[in-house]
Amino acid sequence: YFASGLISKMIWYAYVAAFVLFIALPKVRYLFMTSVCQWTKRQLNWFQRCGFLMVVDFSAYWNGYEMHGFEKVAAYENCLLVGYHSRCTVDIVYLLAKIQPSTIATYLMFKIPVMSFVLSQFNILPSGSGSKAEMGFITALSATKRPLLLLPGGVYECLKPLAQIGKIQWKKVPGFARIIHKEQQYLGSKTKVVPFYTKNCDRVLYRSDVIYEACGAIGRSMYSKFKKGHYYLMPVMLTLMFLAVGIKLVPRPVKLDAYFGEPVILKEGESAEDFSARIASATQELVDKVEAMPQREFSVPHDGRLKFWATGVYTVVQNAFLVAFILFMIWSPVIIVYYLTAAAYAYAV
Repeated sequence: YFASGLISKMIWYAYVAAFVLFIALPKVRYLFMTSVCQWTKRQLNWFQRCGFLMVVDFSAYWNGYEMHGFEKVAAYENCLLVGYHSRCTVDIVYLLAKIQPSTIATYLMFKIPVMSFVLSQFNILPSGSGSKAEMGFITALSATKRPLLLLPGGVYECLKPLAQIGKIQWKKVPGFARIIHKEQQYLGSKTKVVPFYTKNCDRVLYRSDVIYEACGAIGRSMYSKFKKGHYYLMPVMLTLMFLAVGIKLVPRPVKLDAYFGEPVILKEGESAEDFSARIASATQELVDKVEAMPQREFSVPHDGRLKFWATGVYTVVQNAFLVAFILFMIWSPVIIVYYLTAAAYAYAV
C-alpha cells in the first residue's frame, strides 16, 4: 500500500513538473506581448493571448493556414458565420484564433468541469433552447460588431459516417434561421449570413477509418439516448466523441485554406423554411466549389530541421497533456463518486 501510494505521488509530481517545463514556461512570453482585439479594440487577456496567438503562429507554420474573402466580411454588422462541421474541428480552432468571433458551441462541452470558465475566455457560448438562449443569440449577433459563428449541423454532422463527408446535414429549419425570421426588429434583413468552408478540413488529423466509423456510430446512438434522459451515458459518450475526431497529438501538415461565400439575407415575405434552405444550399455549393479546387502546393518550412522537429515534439507533448486533462475532467465526476462510495463503505465496515 505504501509503495503504491509513493508511486502515485511520483507520477503526479512528474506530471506537474513536465507540465511546467513543457507547457507553462514556453508560454510565459505571451505575458509580455500586446495584442488588441479587432472588434472591441481592447487588449486581449493572458488566456486569449496564449491561446489565440499561439494557434495563429502554429497554423501558419504547420498548415500554411490562410483565409480568403474575409476582408469584406469584417465590414459587415450583424454578421453570422455558418459552416460545415468537420469531424476533427482543427479548422474551426484555427478560424476562432484568427478572427476571434463569438461562437456558439454544443452545451455538452460546458458539462465538463472547468471547461465552462475556459471556453468563456475565448467568447464561446453554450447552445440551448428557450427564451434565455434566444436572447443570448440576439445580443451576441446585434449588440456588437464581433461576428457570431455557429455550426448548424451540430453533433450529428460532426459524427457523420465516412460516406457523408462533405455533405451538409442540418435540420429543416435550424434555430438560427427561425430566430432571425422571428426577430425582424433586431435581426431580419439586417443580418448577413455568410457561409464558410475550409479545404482539407477532414484530412488534417490522422485517423483510422474503422475507428472513425465505429466511434461515430456509437457516439450518435449514445447522443440520441442522452437527449432522451439517459444522462449516465455522458462520460462514455463524451470520451467516444473526443476520440472519434482522430489523433489529436499533432495535425497532418496539409494546406488549409478557409473560404467565405456571399452573404445570404432574409427577403421580404420569405418564410423561415425557405430562408434556411437558401443558406444550406449556399453552404453546400461553397463546400463543393472549394473541394473542386486543385490542391495548393505546401510543405512545412524546413528552415532548419531543429525548428521543425522541436515544433512537432512540443506540439505532441503539449497536446498529450491537454488530452489527458480533458479526459480526466470528463471522468472526474465518476472518480469522485467512486471515492466517496469507497470511503462510505470503509467507514461503515
